Amino acid sequence: MKNLASFLIFICIAVYTAVIVYDKFISDDSAFFEKTYTYPDQITVRNNEGSAIQITLLGRSADYIEFERKDGSQFAYPIKSLNEKSRILVMEYPETDIKNMSSHLSNGSIKLDDAYTMQLTEEIRRVEAEIRRLDVKASATQSQTELRTLERKKKSLYEEIAVLKSKIAERR
Repeated sequence: MKNLASFLIFICIAVYTAVIVYDKFISDDSAFFEKTYTYPDQITVRNNEGSAIQITLLGRSADYIEFERKDGSQFAYPIKSLNEKSRILVMEYPETDIKNMSSHLSNGSIKLDDAYTMQLTEEIRRVEAEIRRLDVKASATQSQTELRTLERKKKSLYEEIAVLKSKIAERR
């Protein structure tokens, strides 16, 4: 009888644990079903006046989103013109450069200063990628001379990033 009671307690604990794990697995808070923010994505955004529009989000920069309406026309729209909830939503998406910059410039949707800032940001990303490449190379080298050379190159790249960031700061 003692073994039967122990067996029933074990079964109850196992079922209880299974129910908790199952609930955790299917809950909205679960990491298994966490939303991934990738492009293109169908979302609804609202502007500061409260007007809502269903869009296909194609990309975003620090200041603009690029989207396509149902009719196929593409636009760049300032993020600051979205309401707070929509701003929070679009900021969850990774920052990319706006793909069709020239068409938006011809439409007057993006100011020339903003395009220049985006170009500088892309250059910073390129330099940062070069620094990461040099870090990998430095970790693999055994030569102190090569290591010093790589450190000098990295230092000049960091200086280049500082110059680019100061140019961005001048434009804002």
